[in-house]
Amino acid sequence: MVDSEDDDKEDGQGYFNGVRTKAANDLITWLASDPTQSGDNYYLVMGDMNSYALEDPITAMKNAGYTNLVSAFIGPDAYTYVFDGQWGTPDYALSNTNMTRQVTGATVWHINSDESPEFGYRGKWNSTDKCRSSDHDPVIVGLNLSGNAG
Repeated sequence: MVDSEDDDKEDGQGYFNGVRTKAANDLITWLASDPTQSGDNYYLVMGDMNSYALEDPITAMKNAGYTNLVSAFIGPDAYTYVFDGQWGTPDYALSNTNMTRQVTGATVWHINSDESPEFGYRGKWNSTDKCRSSDHDPVIVGLNLSGNAG
């Protein structure tokens, strides 16, 4: 029996779907409020969104007009994280329509998720090189900020 909206309902959304979706919607609202008072309407949200591509929080971002750049440039086989042999994309570069016009590309730098924890990162980085500096792979975005794109 499900006790709260944040329990795993075994519907593919995972735990804390309600609070993660609320956080995504709060981020959408906050960005739309021009929080820096800059008048700039070019937004690029990057980082670990703690949600996979088909879960409600990312769907909320897409429904608000944000483009999942990893998915757009790499496709459905993209991944930034591996756990117990399963892979997915909890890490994102999400751009609004104006910023998307200035994006020249996006990719994932596979220096972490494919590497064994024995090579360094186990909750604390102790490696002497760039590989396995985290358990997630970084997302890289190319931009043309010349002002002619949008």
